[in-house]
Amino acid sequence: MSRIASSLIALAFFATPVAARAQSASPVPSPTAAPTADPEQVRQLAINIFHQVQNGHIQRSLFTDGANASLSDETVRELQQELASIGDPIPWLLNAKSIDGGITVYTFLLRTDTAGNLDEMIALDSNGKVAGINFSSDHSH
Repeated sequence: MSRIASSLIALAFFATPVAARAQSASPVPSPTAAPTADPEQVRQLAINIFHQVQNGHIQRSLFTDGANASLSDETVRELQQELASIGDPIPWLLNAKSIDGGITVYTFLLRTDTAGNLDEMIALDSNGKVAGINFSSDHSH
């Protein structure tokens, strides 16, 4: 678990970097935030993604192209090694929700018997695709 605490596994949270958007010569409408999703559906998606990573097999159709490019098979294997021994965290509590550009980020607090508390951040684009994930035991954010 120490590796999760010291490393940030964040993926393609933005389709276009902020600096690139700011330098755009022609005005481009900013993307809309993900539609207001049912919190229970997002929680179920977070649980599903967690278990997929634990098992080392992710359903890539749930992720954006950018997230898929960042989430290599080796990264999935590394995350699997970190999360496999945790078991099934309970409960999954929605701790925070924020919107930045076209991305809505949900942070869930997971309580585990073996690893203490763990945060799972899941970022959804305006189409409801996973634009990024992060697992952390560092609760300073």
